[in-house]
Amino acid sequence: MLSGQLTHIHEDLVTSGTRYIAVSFLNA
Repeated sequence: MLSGQLTHIHEDLVTSGTRYIAVSFLNA
């Protein structure tokens, strides 16, 4: 259960990170 929760958090971080990079790239 804990492993699944960590995976979910990791996915959220990756999604947020990817979105942040995309926005930064578009704004550059």
